[in-house]
Parts: sequence; structure tokens; C-alpha cells
Amino acid sequence: MGDDGENATLKNLRGIQASLADLRSETVTRFDRLEARIDRLNAAGMRVTMRATAVRSDARVSEVEDRVASLVSRTDRGSSAERMACAASEIDRKQGTRQSETIQPS
Repeated sequence: MGDDGENATLKNLRGIQASLADLRSETVTRFDRLEARIDRLNAAGMRVTMRATAVRSDARVSEVEDRVASLVSRTDRGSSAERMACAASEIDRKQGTRQSETIQPS
């Protein structure tokens, strides 16, 4: 009877060990799926951020082009370098920058 009890205990321990091994493999599989999902979400977030940045940059460039065009149309006289310096100083005035110092009319 002692051998039967020992065999039953070993059998139960082996069953527990097998259950733990199955649980571990299931957990690893779930973590792999979660990692893949997180990677997809990160990639989607980066695409959204890049698109928003590109849209903002395009809008800013268009705004500067419009300002330069309006300033050029207001100043019909003078060379293109003078008009460029005038446009840069107007942008500086609105934005509080100092770009016009780098543009010198020749």
C-alpha cells in the first residue's frame, strides 16, 4: 500500500508539472500576440503623428508663401533682393524673429 500512495503522489506531481508547462506555453503565446498588437498600435500612432506633422508643415509653408507673395505684390518697385528683405522683415515683425538680418539687399 505504501507503493500505491507513492505512485499516486508521483502521478499527481507529474500532472501538475504538465499543467504548469501547458500554462507557460499558453502564457508565452498570449504575450507574443500582445507584443504584436502593441507593435501595430505603435506603428499606427507614428503614422498619425507623421501625417499631422506634414500637414502642419505644409500649412506653415503655405502661410509664409502667401505672406511673401502679398508683400511682393505691395512693393512693385525695387529689386527682388529688396523685396525679399522686406518680406523677411515683415515676417520677423509678426513672429518676433530676426531672419531679416541674414538677408541683405545687394
